[in-house]
Amino acid sequence: MNNFKFSKIVITLLFISFAFGLFFSYLFMRERRQVHTLTISTAGKEGAYYNFATALSKIIAKHHSDINLEIATSEGSRQNADWVDQGKVDLALVQSDTPLGVNSRLVHPLFPEIFHLLATQESRIKRPRDLIGKRIALMPRGSGSYALFWLMMSHYDLSEDDFEKTTPQDYKAAAQSLINREADALFYVGVLRNPTINELVNQEGIRIIPIYQGDALQLTIPATEKGIIPEGAYDGSDPLPPQDTPSVAVRALLIANKNVDSSLIYRLTQSLYEFRSDIVRTYPQATSFGDIDVVNRLGLFIHPGSDAYLNQERPVFIVEYAEPIGLIISVMVLCASSIWQFRLWLKERQKDRADLYNLEILELIELIENTKNIEELDSLRKKLFDVLAIVIKDLDNDRISSDSFQSFTFPWEVALKALHHRENLLKTNHSTEVI
Repeated sequence: MNNFKFSKIVITLLFISFAFGLFFSYLFMRERRQVHTLTISTAGKEGAYYNFATALSKIIAKHHSDINLEIATSEGSRQNADWVDQGKVDLALVQSDTPLGVNSRLVHPLFPEIFHLLATQESRIKRPRDLIGKRIALMPRGSGSYALFWLMMSHYDLSEDDFEKTTPQDYKAAAQSLINREADALFYVGVLRNPTINELVNQEGIRIIPIYQGDALQLTIPATEKGIIPEGAYDGSDPLPPQDTPSVAVRALLIANKNVDSSLIYRLTQSLYEFRSDIVRTYPQATSFGDIDVVNRLGLFIHPGSDAYLNQERPVFIVEYAEPIGLIISVMVLCASSIWQFRLWLKERQKDRADLYNLEILELIELIENTKNIEELDSLRKKLFDVLAIVIKDLDNDRISSDSFQSFTFPWEVALKALHHRENLLKTNHSTEVI
């Protein structure tokens, strides 16, 4: 009976803990149904970063209706890295040579960006060293292309004083200055088949200049890798370039602020892999995503959400529902601890109550042994059985445990035997006095 009552208490408390778990799970799921807006910083609207982010945002909207990817334009990689580190945006696209702040984490390396060095035919530029004394059209200050140009020039022992003029300007203005022969050369880092580069290469008298020493450049700029501009990349009928042209490349990186929810980054990384074909249909360069080994090569820190997907250390369910699962476990542990403490308290209380009854029996035994007549003995018998009735009632109501009841029955039976013995003794004495 006692165990049955205790089991009812345990079941009730477990039900309460389960109800709490369901309630908090509901709150979590309701939050999941809310739309989470992530801002991704690109560069100008005419560039590859903006086009890729547009394609990615469409895929995210299609497969993850609770995530909204908003695109913010910027001056380029350096500003993007600063914005992510400062928490002004959640995500950004940067070139792999861009220094990242302490709050930035890698989500995944993306497509290669090729060094394009274009020159007019009349400038007679055939290699980077031939840029000495020439007019160079560059991308805007703060852009990855601008920074990489000067890093590359330092490898060739060239500085700003070695050129007639260097003009940082926006993408279209730089292209137009080369077409108008206001510049002898143009330097741009971007994906192959970029529309503006394609337009320039197909202009009469403008050609692509090869950039050799790729391996040596990697010693100066660790983020670089060997690149090739394939024969016919910009025109297949009358091949442009006319043969494979050596160059250098960096990787576009998708980065995130370290405080962005890991479950959102997990699903974003998942989309890059599992819905790659959808992205490629909109943005073909997405076929050439880089390997995650760039983390070790460049000493980057990977975002926990991306790391969870790439290593597959935990099932998707646990990653996505870690909060409610942890909450349910915590509630159940708390309830189990409470049940255990309650049980200890109940046992102690039951023992204390049983001890009181045992003391009362011992007092009755003493009274029985000292009683002088049958009338007093009958009164003590009534008290003895009254105590037994109370103890049985307490046992039914879980005021004492079955173990305590067993310990009570021994002194009670001793008292009963003492009563019978005293009764026989008094009756014998009474018979002797009558005779």
